[in-house]
Amino acid sequence: MGRSIEMKPDISNKGENLHGWKEIFFRLHENMRLRHYSPRTEKSYRIWINKFRRHLNNRDPLTLEGKDVKEYL
Repeated sequence: MGRSIEMKPDISNKGENLHGWKEIFFRLHENMRLRHYSPRTEKSYRIWINKFRRHLNNRDPLTLEGKDVKEYL
């Protein structure tokens, strides 16, 4: 079972926020390959995720809420 983007952070884990984003990109790649998406489509998704990440100032993805997505959109 995968982690939800709505999950609250584990307070004991004060690791680097980039680790969470790397996990998101890894899962994106796995899912795109599994579903036989074009590499160009994956690249497009990566670009949009990076724009969203910059908007959030590299905040830990496990702290994100629905309101963060609404603010970005």
